[in-house]
Amino acid sequence: MPHRKGTLFFNEKGESFDNVFGHTALMFLHLIKNYSSRKPKNKEKWIETSIPATRSQELVLTWIGHASFLIQVDNVNILVDPTFYSSSCFFPRIMPPGITQDNLPPIDFVLLSHNHRDHMDRKSLRDIINKNPRAQIMVPMGDRKWFGRYGYSLDLVSEFNWWESINLPNIKFTFLPAYHWSQRWIFDRNKSLWGSWMIEVGGQTIYFGGDTANWKHFEQIAQEFPRIDVALMPVGPCEPRNWMEKAHLSPEQAGKAFLTLNAQHFIPMHWGTFFFGIDYYEQPIERLLQWWKSNESLLGTKQLHINKMGKQFKPQSNIFDLGKTISNILEI
Repeated sequence: MPHRKGTLFFNEKGESFDNVFGHTALMFLHLIKNYSSRKPKNKEKWIETSIPATRSQELVLTWIGHASFLIQVDNVNILVDPTFYSSSCFFPRIMPPGITQDNLPPIDFVLLSHNHRDHMDRKSLRDIINKNPRAQIMVPMGDRKWFGRYGYSLDLVSEFNWWESINLPNIKFTFLPAYHWSQRWIFDRNKSLWGSWMIEVGGQTIYFGGDTANWKHFEQIAQEFPRIDVALMPVGPCEPRNWMEKAHLSPEQAGKAFLTLNAQHFIPMHWGTFFFGIDYYEQPIERLLQWWKSNESLLGTKQLHINKMGKQFKPQSNIFDLGKTISNILEI
């Protein structure tokens, strides 16, 4: 369980706060200085806008962008960390969402990993709830009251501590640890929890890594869930590493965590939508591909899937071609 002191949560006892505002200011200055040189050379290479089916019996995952996915399986529709707009006026969206709000199917469940604005976006959630007033919303401990503050019915909002589960007909959600932090305003640092999710539905086990740095929680999760079909893993921002290492996985760390989890399919996320670090656009994917090629002997039959935003992914039918993907990436 997370360490808690009064109203604050901590990853572990004795953890100290970083200078978040100082780092954010530095990232913003770098964004302004180097925005043009860091943009993707060909946006169309990364977008395949789609209109999903209303329902699907087999597992279909669609990357909307950043950490946002539409997960369809067993005739259930799930959104995780839905974000369809810019994070703020200071951090504009680089790519449009792979699915527009108008093309979303009916939503049954919304899962949130933490309250950062690029994961718990008020405007996106308002639109989704207005269109799907009976959708059930799963949030970390401390975030339920936020929905009440904006007039949403709390009857359908449930909050969770690490390792807590909810069993519903034919589906189970488990909120799991992550190494991160929370904050939306100036004085609410770590007043709500953060984490990751395991979804068990339709004979499939899907891990959503949320936002996290490298930590022992991957070993703990692997012990509790010996079979994971798909892992949605964050791979960016990469740099500057001396700051990112306390909040975000590097691509290489994400690969090692995937091995620790012993999952079968790796889908990278949390890259390509916003500039939150000083890495250039394709850097997280280039580094992940290099790591994958260097560790083929350990990976065996495991598969990596570099998805475009909006591309519908079906683990049952997708085969990863490493050589072709490396060629495509390096040509961008």
